[in-house]
Amino acid sequence: MADAKKHHIVHDKPLIKSLLSSFIVLIISGLAISQLVALFVEHHLPLEHSTEENASTWKHMEWKDGIETLRRPIAGTQLYAHKAVTTVDVPLGVVMKVIRDTPHQSEWVRDLQETEEFHKSAHHKDESHEHYEETAIVRHKYKFAIPGVKPREFLMSRTLTTTEAKDGSGRTSVEASFISFADEKEEFPVCDGCVRAHNLGSTWTFTAVDGGKKTKIEAAVAVDPHLKNLSQFFVNAFQMRWPRDTVHRLVNKLMADSGKHEGVIHQAAHTMYHLKD
Repeated sequence: MADAKKHHIVHDKPLIKSLLSSFIVLIISGLAISQLVALFVEHHLPLEHSTEENASTWKHMEWKDGIETLRRPIAGTQLYAHKAVTTVDVPLGVVMKVIRDTPHQSEWVRDLQETEEFHKSAHHKDESHEHYEETAIVRHKYKFAIPGVKPREFLMSRTLTTTEAKDGSGRTSVEASFISFADEKEEFPVCDGCVRAHNLGSTWTFTAVDGGKKTKIEAAVAVDPHLKNLSQFFVNAFQMRWPRDTVHRLVNKLMADSGKHEGVIHQAAHTMYHLKD
């Protein structure tokens, strides 16, 4: 009788392991489905009710690695614009040296493969005589991590607007705005193997804070990558991380170039975020 009972227990062990494994798989699957549903609700359903009013309001999404991520719907589309904000313990002038280093932008701009500048204007005062402007046509080529998806090329006009302190002490902010335009004269043919996507109006803003010792960085990105074979839900989910990842890479480069520790910057940015509430 004892041997029969022992034999029965031994044969039950594989069954118990199988049931336990199935239970774990069910839990993991449930969590994955709940995350997928949450992403769907966050990145797709609200856009069905997009209006001009809510399209002008940024909604906080997360705070990670010292960077705040926000989003807002792009009016008239099923796409979201995404924004990343942080503050670095580096002066504005040092930040702009990295930003204006076109040949090395691919070192910190996520997925950027190539960048070119054409018809760059001289630094001149705008109509208000309160700011300095510089314009150019730029072409960016981005790779995609999705298998079978061709690289995307953006042909854009860029306006760099610099605001100087009234006391002549130096720059207080720099704004770089990008927007695609129609190449009616076909002066800039699409690169081989690329699909031309559209920038719907994106802005990078750099503002001197704390007496010029630090710089606030804001990257607001609104693009249509023309991924027609993917639902807008997946397009939004795919694009959500780009501003944060790019800003994070920029911070890493600034820290490496200045010999400072990234964690100090994240702590300072996190403190400033909570102070504004």
